[in-house]
Amino acid sequence: MENLIDRGSDRPWQGALLDKKEVDEIKTKVMDSDEVYQLPKSDYGGCANDEEFIQAKSTIPNILYKLNGTKVVCVIDEQGNVTDFEFTQAPKNPAVAKELERCLKLLKYKPAIYKLFTVKCKWNFWYDGNKSLLPEVPEEPEEQISNVEAEKKVEDKVFDTVEQQPSFPGGEGAMFSYISNNLRYPQKAAENCVQGRVVVKFIVEKDGSISNVEVNRSVDRDLDNEAMRVIKNMPKWNPAKQNGTEVRAYYYVPVTFRLK
Repeated sequence: MENLIDRGSDRPWQGALLDKKEVDEIKTKVMDSDEVYQLPKSDYGGCANDEEFIQAKSTIPNILYKLNGTKVVCVIDEQGNVTDFEFTQAPKNPAVAKELERCLKLLKYKPAIYKLFTVKCKWNFWYDGNKSLLPEVPEEPEEQISNVEAEKKVEDKVFDTVEQQPSFPGGEGAMFSYISNNLRYPQKAAENCVQGRVVVKFIVEKDGSISNVEVNRSVDRDLDNEAMRVIKNMPKWNPAKQNGTEVRAYYYVPVTFRLK
């Protein structure tokens, strides 16, 4: 019997029927994501992505800012549950790691498909967090700088750490929704099944405009360029504040490309 239809997949498996031993092996094996015919898929509970979902579900305020560099390897099982967590790079606070695991377990996926079967699939989550929490770079001594030059330097300074972070109009959820609605998957990357999370660094100016957009963590040239395009076209932000005054500040945003 040939040309069997692969349920739910847009890439039908063309092959002969399998015997029971082969079926049992498929059902028990944990597949790599590049082995399956259809990757796991989630609607993130109505959120734009996993970051927005975690922020909404977490009992720890601003948990995303505490996940800087966190990497998690897990499994999406044949029922679409997130299981078998392993932190390859864990947050400093064990309570944050435990809360992240709790939130990820709340996610529900359509499971991966291999041939005719829903299967277990290895899955990765990676969180850049907010690099604006990094310590400021020490400034050069100003003994020889005139008052005018000193004022100009302060005015032009770009802050890494500020009392009030810059924010997208409507909040972080609105920002991720904007990105999701305006992102166009590059055709070449889609054809080559290239996926990943591009981290974009930029400056929010004192008037809320975006400048100096660059890639902080690259995945692929086409994905990098598309991520920068979306960030550059963002509406004006609410600027950062230091001592009650609007200042220039760095900000980092992860842009996720995932084929559906």
